[in-house]
Amino acid sequence: GGWVFLELVEQIIGKDVPGKIGIKVALSEEGKAWQAGRNLVDESKGMGGFISRLSLDGNAGRVVWQSSIGAEKNGVVHPDGWESPVTYAIGRGDNYFLQMFDERPRQHGELFLFCHVGRAVAAEHL
Repeated sequence: GGWVFLELVEQIIGKDVPGKIGIKVALSEEGKAWQAGRNLVDESKGMGGFISRLSLDGNAGRVVWQSSIGAEKNGVVHPDGWESPVTYAIGRGDNYFLQMFDERPRQHGELFLFCHVGRAVAAEHL
């Protein structure tokens, strides 16, 4: 017998994947907690977006959230969306607020697990 370790598959920007302009992202669990702790408006509305700008050191970035594309803000419709006023850490201060956006549709309650035995990958409906 042996141990099998399971974890949620989450590719963290700045840790697992380098931050690049144009890549599709979502808020990481750490990012969601950081945002909620500061009472910031969640402009992502649970959707993905793309990195629109990086800091010179590459440790932080701005995002255009999908929810802003074609939306209205201050009486103006933005067909290309708008850049979030929030700068998200992607390594700055050892904080990682963004992860790769997973476009695969999932059913409510479905959990995607990565198994550390060989290269096995399992998807399970809970």
